[in-house]
Amino acid sequence: MFKEQKYLANEVKSIMNLEEVIPLFIFTGSFTFHEVNSHLISLKQYLESHISTKITKRNIYSILVECVENINKHGFGFENDNQIVTNYGYVIFAFENNKYKIFVGNFINQDEIEYIESTINEINLSDIEDLKEVYRDKLENNELSKKQGMGIGIIDIALRSKEPIKLTTKKYSENASFFSLEITVTK
Repeated sequence: MFKEQKYLANEVKSIMNLEEVIPLFIFTGSFTFHEVNSHLISLKQYLESHISTKITKRNIYSILVECVENINKHGFGFENDNQIVTNYGYVIFAFENNKYKIFVGNFINQDEIEYIESTINEINLSDIEDLKEVYRDKLENNELSKKQGMGIGIIDIALRSKEPIKLTTKKYSENASFFSLEITVTK
């Protein structure tokens, strides 16, 4: 448990050391259903009181919801001494150079790295109209398996941010890697 949290702390510190980043909301630790709901309520209240543009507020909140839910749903679970499985990750909502930034990171199954990297690379190379078409097709064809559902979520993030998604993966153990995204939303 503490090994994973120390790893998260070091990842968060590296983001906080970026000179222009002003953190607005940070959560690091375990992501369970109750934590997810609690943080989404706090995030929504923060956005309501600090961001005046409705479309920006809606896009940021939708991206944050997708990111937080993905940590909970797709994260690699670590079992503690009491045999409780926990997903660990972080979400940072920040401001940098007149843009909002969302930094998110969590542990994932090593077997999913190739799929995630290829999906995000494909999304980053696609234009908005192509992404909209793929999104509609997946929804119309009811393609919501575990992996395809994740593809829908990352497409939704890309459509709302309208910026390339920066992906970093680092091998953590034999079975897990650490996956982090940097998402930009223009004011």
